[in-house]
Amino acid sequence: MRWPALTDEQIALERQPLTEGEYSFEVVEAKDKISQKGNEMIELQLKIYANNNREYTLYDYLMGTPKTVWKLKNFFTSIGIADKYKDEVIDPFHLVGKHGKAKIVIKDGKDKNDNPIKKAFVDDYVVKIQQHDDLNDDIPF
Repeated sequence: MRWPALTDEQIALERQPLTEGEYSFEVVEAKDKISQKGNEMIELQLKIYANNNREYTLYDYLMGTPKTVWKLKNFFTSIGIADKYKDEVIDPFHLVGKHGKAKIVIKDGKDKNDNPIKKAFVDDYVVKIQQHDDLNDDIPF
């Protein structure tokens, strides 16, 4: 096995946690799954591109229930496939490699040993507002 001999400062930088904010992401993996309550969902593995030139891996779970479909719709819009939302079905394979922007929040969570920790979650996906180039700014309102 080989490894880089990092300084203490380099190690500290590598272990720096993700902070709240909006970040660009890439979908690395997407799978169909069933939630604990029996709902269909898509498990996303996202590569988050942070401002400190680091990449983080986060998982998000999108469901199409009436209470959660808003996040699915925002995800589709964020990655540029808003028109696919109306199809009401998608093969997760088609999501891999797509890019968008996500709003990340930090919440209390638990590690594998049930110890309390702070964890990063995708709160929502950033929807780009389309600008219309055909608007004439010379028209008084």
